[in-house]
Amino acid sequence: MQRHPSLRSLSSEHHTGLVLARRARKAASQDTSAQAAAWEAIREIFRTELEPHFQREEQGLLPVLRVAGEVELVDRTLREHRSMHLLILENSPNNLALFAESLTAHIRFEENELFDTAQRVLGSKVLEDLERVLDGRRQAAGSRMNWNPSLDMTADDDHTTTYASPPCFMHEVDPAYMSTSDAADPRQRTDVKRWRKAERARLIEDRLALAIDTRRQHDARIAEGLEGAIGCVEGLIVSAYWPFRGEPDLRPFLTGVEACGGRCALPVVIAQSKPLVFRAWSPGDPLARGVWNIPIPKEEASVVVPDVVIAPVIGFDPDCYRLGYGGGFYDRTLAALPKCPRVFGVGYTLAGIPTIYPQWHDIPMGAVVTEDGLVAPASNARSAPA
Repeated sequence: MQRHPSLRSLSSEHHTGLVLARRARKAASQDTSAQAAAWEAIREIFRTELEPHFQREEQGLLPVLRVAGEVELVDRTLREHRSMHLLILENSPNNLALFAESLTAHIRFEENELFDTAQRVLGSKVLEDLERVLDGRRQAAGSRMNWNPSLDMTADDDHTTTYASPPCFMHEVDPAYMSTSDAADPRQRTDVKRWRKAERARLIEDRLALAIDTRRQHDARIAEGLEGAIGCVEGLIVSAYWPFRGEPDLRPFLTGVEACGGRCALPVVIAQSKPLVFRAWSPGDPLARGVWNIPIPKEEASVVVPDVVIAPVIGFDPDCYRLGYGGGFYDRTLAALPKCPRVFGVGYTLAGIPTIYPQWHDIPMGAVVTEDGLVAPASNARSAPA
């Protein structure tokens, strides 16, 4: 399919990506010193060439496609962008082969699916507006970027990269469109961190104030809601968590999962700045102490990839963005998993807030289950075609 002018610049930039992938693939077979040198060069090219490309897509093309109803394509694109971000952030030459494979597959996906769909579903007027905006902001997106790959994953809301985010032009197309918070403004980023820290403390305090009997009743209703939302669990691996600081207790639910032919898993923090791993666990299995003394499966337990991930929320908003403890582990993990699981947040209704002020790194849950029922992302309704 011949590319519309609005997409030609994005498509031509894929050549740089393919060259970079070939370079990473070749370097992966070289000695350690050569790998280290190649990795540094690749990280720099990623910062100066691919990062602005990702920004232009995320600020221009993807919001338009989301409004057009192509939510699944948009979410896949964002997941793959973030997965490659994380490989770069981990700063390990051992990732050369994986980076090459991921980048090549992503470019093929964009050329064969994302761009073709954009040309098929977007009207000529939208494509013309898109061309104007992308061309007008391409230079600004690159020159304003100041990406800092050194992240402190233990701090509150640690995802503090500072590359620029040019204003999204969706307000010109759909005034109802709401984008994520602008990560380019250091003052705003600081304000969001401060607000999240205070809101986190307030919500945990409210949760802990619930009477034990009330919490048990809520937990039973949440378990029922999960059973209905997930459906048949036979043959599935379902990951939940060990309850902490008043979180809903899903241990009886996990017992039911096993009784119905499913398998259970619990998340384990391996190291700072690394994704979680999921270890198989059955009710009654011996446990070890993990971070914050939270019980985790012992090291000899099998590492598994879950089909369903259930994550506790401290807070959540109408688009099912999750306010967690600030370590970024779930976002990093969901971006890095080899297959995309179904993701449910769980929390009490009192955890609902108008917004968490989502940042570029935040990944929304597929739905949130509370004692009052299932909360589906409001953005899905906004994005659905009329």
